[in-house]
Amino acid sequence: PDSIIYCQFTNNDCGLRALSSSYSPTIESCSFSSSNFGIVLCSASPLISNCTFSDCGKGILSELEVKATTMTNGIFNCNFQNCGAAIESRNANHRVQACLFNENQCGILSHAGSNLNLSENANNILRNHQNNIEFSDTHSYEASIQLLHGRNDFYHLYDDENDTYANDFYFDFLYWWYIHNASDPPAPLHRFSPIYASYNWFEGDEVRYNAPHSNNNYVVVNYFDPAPNMDSFVPENNRISLAMEYESSGNYLQALTLYMAIMDDQLEEEADYLPYAVDGVYRLADKVDTQAVNTSAYLSAKLAQYSEVSSTTTSLIRNYLVKENIYNKDYQNAIDNIQLAISNPASEADSLLAVMDLEIVLHLAAMESSKRPAVTNYQQYVYPNLQVFNTKHEEHWEQLYALLDKKPATEEIPIPSVPLIATNYPNPFNPSTTIAFSIPTTYNTKLSVYNIKGQKVKELINNELASGYHKIIWDGRDKNNRGVSSGIYFFRLQSGGKVSVRKAMLMK
Repeated sequence: PDSIIYCQFTNNDCGLRALSSSYSPTIESCSFSSSNFGIVLCSASPLISNCTFSDCGKGILSELEVKATTMTNGIFNCNFQNCGAAIESRNANHRVQACLFNENQCGILSHAGSNLNLSENANNILRNHQNNIEFSDTHSYEASIQLLHGRNDFYHLYDDENDTYANDFYFDFLYWWYIHNASDPPAPLHRFSPIYASYNWFEGDEVRYNAPHSNNNYVVVNYFDPAPNMDSFVPENNRISLAMEYESSGNYLQALTLYMAIMDDQLEEEADYLPYAVDGVYRLADKVDTQAVNTSAYLSAKLAQYSEVSSTTTSLIRNYLVKENIYNKDYQNAIDNIQLAISNPASEADSLLAVMDLEIVLHLAAMESSKRPAVTNYQQYVYPNLQVFNTKHEEHWEQLYALLDKKPATEEIPIPSVPLIATNYPNPFNPSTTIAFSIPTTYNTKLSVYNIKGQKVKELINNELASGYHKIIWDGRDKNNRGVSSGIYFFRLQSGGKVSVRKAMLMK
């Protein structure tokens, strides 16, 4: 069907799953509840509008997104309520507009290559328990998000149990380790762009984030919206702002010309806007009435231009080049580009991310019977059917979560000044989950599990621990060694008179 409308998906492992680079249905006015995943997208770019996602582990999981062939793709006017992560993206660049992210653990979780577009009058509302936007990434920290002129509203929910307010942005350990140790790799090859978030509303005119060094510009806001629900585009006096204004008004050729100029000129003052420009060229080149721009050839030229300048920009351009190859069904070139990252990775996680991309492209190629069979150096990722693909791909996701939880082995990583449960993975989980936490000072430490009624289920730790980072596994059993039922549980860390709480979901 071309449309999936007014459907209800409840108590599923996954409500809808799409693996396609060319089929883009409309998913409209559907509800997804009490499921591990509401919608899972692999290279798919549907139009998702007026849908509700409630009590899901992940509302929408999207990876290696390819632009739509017949419509503007995106996530519009959707309501995400009480999910683990409302949207989790890896190498995806959906437009997200007029959505409500309400009381989820995390609003948007971005992995490497993700570059979601919440700019130019997106008007989303983010009011989540722990983090409105969270980054979980690898050695070269490739995730980005477009927020400039977004008119998004960021609220800071107060958590009584945790005695703290939600972060607008949460940066993972690797981000603030490598940003302060840029000599490896050399600084010119390792650029870290701040998140530009001017023309958004932040509650109390305060941007909350977890960066340990307050003198670093992790997030830059030169202008705060004075009130929520602002909806007028106010351009600044620069080329990226003008390009966005052109695009917003439908002047795609003028917008494309400016996006390309920003990439071509390589000006220092515009370097931080490259994620906007790369995404703009990719989206608009097919919309203008001209044969002057061959997107694949152009991105290949930019890949060579930036290879000696910025590893993060090079990775971003390569990701978009792979997407353009897939869009044109040029699977062999996509495979060749991905294999470069597998054979010469910056880290173990980078290699795994490339493997995950490769197995998706190989499966897409196998689905095209009219195409010549694709050739790869990694035949182990050629799977005989969709069932095997799903199984293997899910295993790689679990490996990725485990790898991303590893912290660089050095005492120079700053330890948060208060006891903190950093994460638990997987979440949702079945039957066990690993709880990662830190304590600033050697002290008697308690870590307990509580159910949603506030009853203690099990005490995991009650003894003196050294300051630093720690991990422990909860196997889903209570103090009498009986398996507990599905539902929401809370991990409560207490040390030195301070408390941290994290919510988790057990799904059987």
